Amino acid sequence: MTEVRAFYATKKDANDQDVEMFRADIQTTLLAHLPGKAVEVVNALADYEERFAQFGTWEGWQLDVGTGFRYHDRQPRYHMFIVTDREIGRATAAILQHAMEMRKPVLFFEVGTRALHLVRGVSTVDSDDWKGGWRVYT
Repeated sequence: MTEVRAFYATKKDANDQDVEMFRADIQTTLLAHLPGKAVEVVNALADYEERFAQFGTWEGWQLDVGTGFRYHDRQPRYHMFIVTDREIGRATAAILQHAMEMRKPVLFFEVGTRALHLVRGVSTVDSDDWKGGWRVYT
């Protein structure tokens, strides 16, 4: 069975219960769209806590999330990237831009309808607002 790993970009101060509920909804939705695939959805905070220290900088971690490969099998760390907020922070914007440069799918998950929309790009709204100064557009 082919494995698909998805990075779920959450805000660092997001409510843990909401993050887990949305992560589970995303996983269920992806399983329906990807029959026969094993799907793993990892939230941003879990990845940050596990791997940030290995890189020591935001830029290093962001690059690894967006473009990195797993050491043991040389497969991409993540095959796709998902957001549930249109307004995103600087780190998420950088991760998504790295992923799009690698031609990896970046999706907006509409929480209410569970619809997935392809993200066409990320634009800067206010570069001084590190928590929400970027916006994804579909």
